[in-house]
Amino acid sequence: MSRYSKAGGNMRIGLLTILTLVIIIVLAVLAVLAVSTSNAMSSLANRQATMAAEGYEAEATGQTLLSKIDGIVSGSKDQNSAIDAVSSQLTSLTGECSTDDASVSASIDGTAVTATITTKHGHTLKIKIGVNGDRSYTIEQWELSTVTESDTSDYSLWGGDASNKD
Repeated sequence: MSRYSKAGGNMRIGLLTILTLVIIIVLAVLAVLAVSTSNAMSSLANRQATMAAEGYEAEATGQTLLSKIDGIVSGSKDQNSAIDAVSSQLTSLTGECSTDDASVSASIDGTAVTATITTKHGHTLKIKIGVNGDRSYTIEQWELSTVTESDTSDYSLWGGDASNKD
């Protein structure tokens, strides 16, 4: 007689079961990896959106400060009167331009106005505006930078004692 009968063959079900189980485990691992990658990408996108919005906030605040200084400089007679007018209104200008999300600090440096605009999460815009003698100004510096603080508390690889005991 043959090994297989005509009514229902002698099928090896053990190998098929193991193969199906391995496929299910691989699919489950891939599903977990897809979900964790999706969460990481969402977190990164949210962080990038926040940083971009803060960069735009710093730029808008800088443009507001520049327009106010332009109004003062264009209405003055000469370079000295322009510097004096900006100097006398500098405190009120920084107060008007500061928002909940960005703080402005400014000072007079010779014939130039230097300002620093700082946002809540680390964007810093440094501006230097030179006042010319012909009731105009020159932007000498407009630099946006990001200061990041490295938080290594989540990345601790060793929590034990580092001393070498003999």
